[in-house]
Amino acid sequence: MTKNKLNTEREKFSHYIIEIFDFKDIFNKDVTNKALELIKKLNLKVVKSATHNYVPHGATTMFILSSSHLIIHTWPEYDYAHIDLFSCSNAKTEEEIHTIIQESFKHANAKIKKMNYDK
Repeated sequence: MTKNKLNTEREKFSHYIIEIFDFKDIFNKDVTNKALELIKKLNLKVVKSATHNYVPHGATTMFILSSSHLIIHTWPEYDYAHIDLFSCSNAKTEEEIHTIIQESFKHANAKIKKMNYDK
C-alpha cells in the first residue's frame, strides 16, 4: 500500500481512548455490559471476545470487532476503567460517538480522547 493510499484510508480510522472515573461498584460484568451497549449503539459487530480476571480484583476484556477492537481494563479498587476503541468503520461522527459514550456511562465521569494520526 502506498503512503498516499494509506493516508486516504486513515481518514476512516476512529481511535478513542476513554477513561471512566467514579464508576461505583465497578465489576467486570457491569463494564462488559456497558461496553456491549456501546458496541450496539455504534452499530459495530463482535466477532470474538475474551476476558482475563485478575486476583484479587480487576479484569481485562477484549472484543474483536468486524472492524477492529474494543479493549477494557478495570481497576475496581479505584472505581476506574480504561477503554481503547479502534474502528476502521466511520459510521458515526465524532460528536455522535461522544454522546453515545456519555450516555453509556452516564453514572460515571467519562474522559474521551480522539487519537489523531499525522498524514
